[in-house]
Amino acid sequence: MNAIASSIIGGTLLTGGVGNVAGTFFGVMSLNTIKRITASLGFDEAWWSNITVADMLCLFLVIQSIVLLRKNTSKQ
Repeated sequence: MNAIASSIIGGTLLTGGVGNVAGTFFGVMSLNTIKRITASLGFDEAWWSNITVADMLCLFLVIQSIVLLRKNTSKQ
């Protein structure tokens, strides 16, 4: 889950896109930062960090969908 989340947050498209190392590194660092923030706020339970990761995944998937939709619309 963490590897897939890091790749998606780093910019790899689920529709068969190609990622890069810098984007995946950004995704890994973002996930670790979010997990550390949730732990420092006192939410030490593992499910809080999983909920946060799932929220980030949903956000980035929506952003990717919007970008792809605009890209396809501009080509037509």
